[in-house]
Amino acid sequence: MESGSKVRVDCTVTETNIHEPTDSSLLWDCVRVLSRLANQAGEIFGTAFEDHSRIAVRRAIAIQNAKTAEQRLEPYKDLVMVTSGVRADALRVAGALGESKAKMNMFEQLAAEGLYAQIEHYAERTGERSATAPRSA
Repeated sequence: MESGSKVRVDCTVTETNIHEPTDSSLLWDCVRVLSRLANQAGEIFGTAFEDHSRIAVRRAIAIQNAKTAEQRLEPYKDLVMVTSGVRADALRVAGALGESKAKMNMFEQLAAEGLYAQIEHYAERTGERSATAPRSA
């Protein structure tokens, strides 16, 4: 029988199969999250948003499957352009939420402020990079 006065914790570091994120996977994540938030805003508040997440995931997969840097360049440029467009459209939706808050009740205003803050946060994470060459696949 143990008294329980001492507890031993094992903190051994083990190797995992988690990979470093690539530019293309980060851009795809930004498109996915911004599209989800803008679509939520559209469903709740009636703002229009065109979802480009399918084309973004196709470009990200094309980048991952490309064998050479030359084959990666075109899909990467296209993914950057799609990400930039989704970012601009999501910021437009966020601006529309901010402008229409006067017509909303208190609960709708809180939901709009939450969506606005999240869209701003992830749009900032997306950043604006040049569409030259990727650092990595």
